[in-house]
Amino acid sequence: MRRELARVDALLSARGAITDDARSHLPGLLRMVAVYGLSAFDRDLLLVAAAPELDARYAERCPSTLGAVLNLLIDAYGLPRGGALSRTGREAPLVKNALLASDGAPSAKATIAVPSPVWRRMLGIDGGCAFELIARHVLSGLVLDDDTRSRFERAIAWARDQKRAVFVLRGAPGGGREALAAALAEALEKRAMRLPATPDLAIALREAKWFDAIPVVAEGTDLGALVGELGYAIVIAGQRGVVVEADLPVVELEVSAPARPQREQLWSRTLGVEPARLGSIVERRLGPGRVIAAARRARDLAATRGGDPIDHLGVACRLVSVDDVGSGADHVEARFGLDDLVVPAATRRELDLAIAWARQLEQIGKRTGAHFATAAGLACLFWGPPGTGKSSAAQVLARELGLELFRVDLSRVVDKYVGETEKHLSRIFDQAEAHHFVLLFDEADALFGRRTEVDDAHDRFANIETSYLLQRLEVHRGVTVLATNLRSNLDPAFLRRLQITAEFPLPGAAERVELWRRLLPSPLAHDVDLELLAARFPLAGGDLRNAVLAAIVLAGNAPVEMRHLIIGLWREHARSGRLVDGNEFGPWQHELKAWLGR
Repeated sequence: MRRELARVDALLSARGAITDDARSHLPGLLRMVAVYGLSAFDRDLLLVAAAPELDARYAERCPSTLGAVLNLLIDAYGLPRGGALSRTGREAPLVKNALLASDGAPSAKATIAVPSPVWRRMLGIDGGCAFELIARHVLSGLVLDDDTRSRFERAIAWARDQKRAVFVLRGAPGGGREALAAALAEALEKRAMRLPATPDLAIALREAKWFDAIPVVAEGTDLGALVGELGYAIVIAGQRGVVVEADLPVVELEVSAPARPQREQLWSRTLGVEPARLGSIVERRLGPGRVIAAARRARDLAATRGGDPIDHLGVACRLVSVDDVGSGADHVEARFGLDDLVVPAATRRELDLAIAWARQLEQIGKRTGAHFATAAGLACLFWGPPGTGKSSAAQVLARELGLELFRVDLSRVVDKYVGETEKHLSRIFDQAEAHHFVLLFDEADALFGRRTEVDDAHDRFANIETSYLLQRLEVHRGVTVLATNLRSNLDPAFLRRLQITAEFPLPGAAERVELWRRLLPSPLAHDVDLELLAARFPLAGGDLRNAVLAAIVLAGNAPVEMRHLIIGLWREHARSGRLVDGNEFGPWQHELKAWLGR
């Protein structure tokens, strides 16, 4: 560094033109000259401005304003003032690459300084990148299907020949877009550098050149002069098209969700286990990012709760799926399996078909032609009286598929302001596609109701909401369940877009006996007659459940008796406003009257 400080002393004491015979021996400064294309004048301007940081003795000796430093160098180099001023303009290397900073617009009185990362690098102290450098990946090390791999290899070969391109990687969050961005950069012998939504472009340019990195930005980010200077940029976009304004060739590449074989390989590699041990977790259509995050969560849970990470994968997958859902939908624990449902045979057949259909969504997309281009997902309608098991069936569907279930909360989705309801719904549908969970619209007729004649603005905007839902439901690439008490209240246009329609009628006598058996705890008192209860009281499963809960409370720690069940049933009739003849309760009428205090 002595050589450089001697150079500063020479510049400060110069009385005329000096020759450029004292080359810098600071490795960082030498590299800056090469990386940023600095002239000897630029180098010395940077050296004088940084001298107070390099050695405290220069804090008083070196000028601090742009005008004074320029006068010093103009005298030393014998340059015309216009030529010297051009080296501090907006497009000059020192300013364009954020190597020199000032406290305002460039002027003779502006105080200049060298940013900390710059003078530290001059000294060989590299504190890292101002932005995040994405972990290195190579294309051969990523789990990809053959078609995706070949498309990326062709794009890399073409861009390498062109030496300039903007890559747009389209796909869902957690689908591996950043890993592929890093692999693209690595193939071009560079690093991938993630930029924030509104980066300082001069600092971004400085860091990208210093680390020989390609900027990775979100869609909508102003690339400015970055691509023109660097030659490459990578845009991380959603699943829909994006417009990139750049004077460079744009290459769009779709990052598809991994198919089952790739998911199995990802899980096996991430957890370090044989594929045979993974079970149904492979059926969850998670992208590479979500798989890695879930595996990490599973290992953390195993460390704190004990057991094998595989035992905690279900919870871990739910946690990484819930993180980004936000408000508007609530997670529902899928507690019921197929064996827990008591429904008619026709209903069961539709549920079996729904499960098989959802499991084959990936294959269906590959086997069908243009006529089925929009049949990307599965929409189900569960309809019937209250308490007949529609919501429970949605839980069964999610559990059998190994997916999470989210119920849309209409109170947080429907908005009085025009267009806001559609925005809330769009966000929920986007998250459902990204995380592959089942969406449940309970009381669906509130949102999917019939369109009406337009009498005022309210009718018009309500119809717009319905039309939006029609369109979004058709293109949604996931599983959706609409549950309603009244099928006739739904807009007929929705029915055409539903692949599964399952009716949940009131249970028959035999089904009610089975429901009583499943709901009641053991042991029961000897006087309990389930056949009689099923024959006399044609109630839905939800009503029977409430009656059983009341009976359990009345019984306390003793076995449930017939009188407890009669009181529970009477309460359900009274609560729902149903008329009931006291004679229906047979010999237990006096027990009921005694409880009522009559």
